[in-house]
Amino acid sequence: MTQDRSSGPPLLKNSERGETVEPFLSRDEIAARIKAIAREIDKRHNDKRLILISLLKGSVFFLADLARSLHGDVELYFMQLSSYGNSTRPGEKLELYELPLPNVKGQTIILVEDILDTGQTLSKAKAYFENLGCGAVEIAVLLVKEGHEKESTLNPDYIGFVIPDVFVVGYGLDYAERYRQLPDIGILHFDGGAEADGT
Repeated sequence: MTQDRSSGPPLLKNSERGETVEPFLSRDEIAARIKAIAREIDKRHNDKRLILISLLKGSVFFLADLARSLHGDVELYFMQLSSYGNSTRPGEKLELYELPLPNVKGQTIILVEDILDTGQTLSKAKAYFENLGCGAVEIAVLLVKEGHEKESTLNPDYIGFVIPDVFVVGYGLDYAERYRQLPDIGILHFDGGAEADGT
């Protein structure tokens, strides 16, 4: 599903920091799309045991809502790889923070990510689990940037929305750790009409 930019009153205006969040995806649109993704997963896997691994921190809301929409046995785990820091552009250096994980050898896992841009984070995570001998490594991404294929060969198995190359926040997505708590997703703008670089 391709999503175009919407217009309307600001979702949030932070005058002190000179930042405005423009409405983009509503909580209802997000919820409906996640339910559709869950149906795709249920149909493919026929309610068999699945291991969902959230790539922290941005995908936590997506993971929780997706897991609640699935009908089979689901186990939830977490993994943290960082490439952004306080920037609006992904950095070249990826840091892996190991968290307790189950024995995944021969198991089907689904990596749950908030957004796909360059694919650096997801590529490293996928390779990590393939090396552990997983039976299958699938990818569920809430947002996919248009043109991501120029920098990434990844093809997610499940996609929420295809969006323009804009910087989005809310529903777990942040800018310098701000705006994660917003229940909707919006486009971040700076005072003077500038727009944040795409993530």
